[in-house]
Amino acid sequence: LQPNPNISISQNPANGFRYLTFNFNVPALHEKALRQATACMIDKQFLAQSVLQGSVIPVNTIVPEANAFWYNPDVPLFCEGMSTQERMEEAVRILKEAGYTWDTEPYWLEDRGGSVEWGVGLKDPDGQYLPTLRLLAPTAGYDPMRATAGVYIEQWMNQLGIPVEAELTNFNRILEVRNSGDWDM
Repeated sequence: LQPNPNISISQNPANGFRYLTFNFNVPALHEKALRQATACMIDKQFLAQSVLQGSVIPVNTIVPEANAFWYNPDVPLFCEGMSTQERMEEAVRILKEAGYTWDTEPYWLEDRGGSVEWGVGLKDPDGQYLPTLRLLAPTAGYDPMRATAGVYIEQWMNQLGIPVEAELTNFNRILEVRNSGDWDM
């Protein structure tokens, strides 16, 4: 089929995906708005191109668009195609509409070429400070790209004032903790 100019062929050596999952048994992670704001802050294009070195394509579900028969085109694409500033502002809007407040609300700072001035003291809709959440990711020795992605996700969530600590640990430990239920993300 390759010689046919009317046919487009996609090739990949492996069919897998890297993802962030939330433990819904953790009360702070019940709130859909928190997860949506997180989806806005994570720059999937940057992760795919810069961290994962172009070896992946960003997707929003476990069924990628190329699997047209099973793909759901109605899946919400939070902050897709937005700039860093637009993603941050949309994430703040989502949280505010859901009733979240901050001691110091994050905002876009034009100084230094434009960056997020980090939020501090995020409170849930009941007025309680969010607890520090643990993001488990493999160590750089096991998978340097996943470890780096974990650190970026930690940073993006902290920019919103969501207290997250990336815990880079042995992959087998991640599986053990996952099976025990003692994990956040």
